[in-house]
Amino acid sequence: MKKFIPFYLLVLFFSYTVSFADTSSNPATQQNISKQLPDVGDSETTGIRKEYLAEQKVKMLPSSHGKTIDSYLTNMTKIPMAQDLGWKVYTVEDGYEVERSILINNRKTYRYKWKVTNSGEVSPADDRARSLMK
Repeated sequence: MKKFIPFYLLVLFFSYTVSFADTSSNPATQQNISKQLPDVGDSETTGIRKEYLAEQKVKMLPSSHGKTIDSYLTNMTKIPMAQDLGWKVYTVEDGYEVERSILINNRKTYRYKWKVTNSGEVSPADDRARSLMK
C-alpha cells in the first residue's frame, strides 16, 4: 500500500501538467512592446487618427525607471496626493506635441512634453520628459 502512494502522487502531478488545448488555437496573444507602430504619416492607409498614433508612440517609449513611459507615469498617479490630468495631444507646425499632466497636492502641476514629427520621430520637449527617457 505504501508503494502505491508515490505512484498515485506522480500520476496526479502529471495529470495537472498535461494540456489538451492546441497552442495555435489560443486567441490571447501578448503584444510585444518593441513592436513598431506605423509612421504617423501612414495613418490614411490604416484608418487611425494621427493624434492617437503620436500619443501611442510616446507611451511606448522605454523609461529610465523601467518598462515604458506610460507605465511609470500611471504608477506615479497612484500615490494618494497625485491626481491624473491625462494625456493631451496638440497639433504644431511640423507634427504633434504630446503632454502628460499630473497635479500634486492640488497645487503643483507636473507637465511632461514630447515632440512627435510627421515622420514619426519622438524627442523630449522639456527637461522633465528628458529625465524619464533612457
